[in-house]
Amino acid sequence: MDVLSEDQRKNLLPVVKKDLSRVIKITNDMLQLAQIREPAYQFEFKQIDLLDFILEEHSHFVHKASAQKVTAIYENKVQKKIKLNTDAERFSQILDNLWNNALKYGDHSYPTEH
Repeated sequence: MDVLSEDQRKNLLPVVKKDLSRVIKITNDMLQLAQIREPAYQFEFKQIDLLDFILEEHSHFVHKASAQKVTAIYENKVQKKIKLNTDAERFSQILDNLWNNALKYGDHSYPTEH
């Protein structure tokens, strides 16, 4: 503990946490890919309401966006129910990847009022 000063430890901790989170995510992604490649792997298909599902997933994304000082806007112009037969967990991962890429690479200067 005496190797680093208090200021160095305080500055280093967030960097270490971020790097550790990245390693954990990559490891989990690799494990999931290995599982999916197994011949015995089965997707778990079930029927979902697409709009309800997207709204629920978006509510999780709002918190991630807010932490990065970005406003996440949900806009739906579809009025009818849409049923989808899918693996909800895999679909959730797809949406999460898309939204994370939007946070990472998107243009955040888009006006929040339209």
